[in-house]
This record gives sequence, C-alpha cells and structure tokens, in this order.
Amino acid sequence: MNVRILIDGVVRQTTVLIAQLATAGGLRAPLAHVAGQVFLDLSKELEAQGLTKKVTADMFGMALRTYQRRTQRLAQSVTDRGRSLWEALLDYVQKEGVVTREQIFKRFRHDDEASLRGVLRDLTESGVLFASGVGASAVYRVASSEELGKLRGTEDALTAESLVWSLVFRNGPLPLEKLATLSGLSAEALEPILAALATDHRVLSYPSEGSTWYRSAELVLGLEDPVGWEAAVLDHFTVVVRTIVSKLARETRARLSDESGGS
Repeated sequence: MNVRILIDGVVRQTTVLIAQLATAGGLRAPLAHVAGQVFLDLSKELEAQGLTKKVTADMFGMALRTYQRRTQRLAQSVTDRGRSLWEALLDYVQKEGVVTREQIFKRFRHDDEASLRGVLRDLTESGVLFASGVGASAVYRVASSEELGKLRGTEDALTAESLVWSLVFRNGPLPLEKLATLSGLSAEALEPILAALATDHRVLSYPSEGSTWYRSAELVLGLEDPVGWEAAVLDHFTVVVRTIVSKLARETRARLSDESGGS
C-alpha cells in the first residue's frame, strides 16, 4: 500500500470538503484556527497510536524542541497555563468588560503574537467579540447574549442542537467534559443545548462516576427539517472514517468474510 499517495488524496478531498462547507450558501466562515487545529489534533492522534514525541516530530519534519513548542502554544496559553489561548482571551475580555488591543497584548505578552492576532480575528469575525477602532487603541468587548441571539438566530441554535445530538449518539455514553472536548463548546454553552435535547428525550442524562453522562439511542434528522444538514454531513463523514479506520486496524485487503470495508 502506497500510504503517501493515499494520505495526499485524503487530505486533498478533505480540504475540498472544508472549502465547500466554509462557503456554503454564500457564507464566509472564519478559518484562522484550522491549520493549527489540524496539526494539534493530528499530533495527538499519532501519540495516541503509541508513537513517541520524537518519532511524531520526525514525521512532521521538525526537531523535537520545535515540535514541543508548537504543540504547547496551540494547546494552551503560555500566559494562562492549562487553558487554550482562545478560552483565556475570551475570559479576560469578559471579565474586564471593555479592553484595548494594547491591554490584550500586554496581558498575553508571553504568548505568540501571530497566534494572539489570529485568535482575536477569529473571535471578532465569528461575532463573539465586538471591535471598534484600529491599531493599538482598538477596543473589544464580548457580545451580550441578546446580541449573539440576533447574530446567530434561532437556526444556529437548532443547528447546534443537531450537532451535539449527533456527537452524543456516535460517541456516547460520555460525560460533559468529553462532550465539550469533542464539540469545541464550553460546558456553559452545552448546558442549555443538552437541556433542550433532554426535554424531548432525544438525549438522556444520568449520574455516573461523579459526573453527568449523556447517551442517545437514535439520531433522526427529518427530510423537511429546515436545519440539521450540518449534523447529517458530520454524522455521515464520521461513519465513513470509522469504517475505514476499523478496516485499517485489521488488514488492508478485502476478505469474503468482511463485515465492513468489503466489496
């Protein structure tokens, strides 16, 4: 099996899919975080396969120290250890109310400046932060719940419900902490979504191991539903990837007795 050619083809088709999703319906979804997130997720998965950091760094063509610095920068804020730069910056602006760009850069002076600019751009383009002015004197504040509601609308709330439902169905049972990691949403943002899903019994919750766990026995996205296509795409893509991964874990050729990945 020529793995290099296969990987190149998969990456190419995946980038086509991402580009189509980012521009679907005339949208221009911000992609500033994509390259860093791909690197971070891929490095985590390689290490989860049992590879050492040294071997993983070699696969990326990096020195071990360079690899460690990059994964650390992407995984968490240098200034606020244990939290992502995205999370730490948003929390800072939320607590301060209104801050200038100069104050933000001073507060996160130990973090990579390019990463900081990227996170700021991502937060403002997605409507989570409002910005006014230019340069060092530009000011930022967190959008209120009412403003976010107007920006995102009811459809976005329903879309989030569908996506979370899909994640619970495919990955459950799972605790809130794991669901937050998979969805990229905070626990606070997930709580009202899960409450809505639990109200009509799409998702069930129960206490276990000192935490609240969630599971779902079915995932039904109706033909005439005005939203939910995002969850349908994600669910279908997830099933395809898992089938391929399951096949690769056993062997790389089809057998007559195969239950998945056969011909």
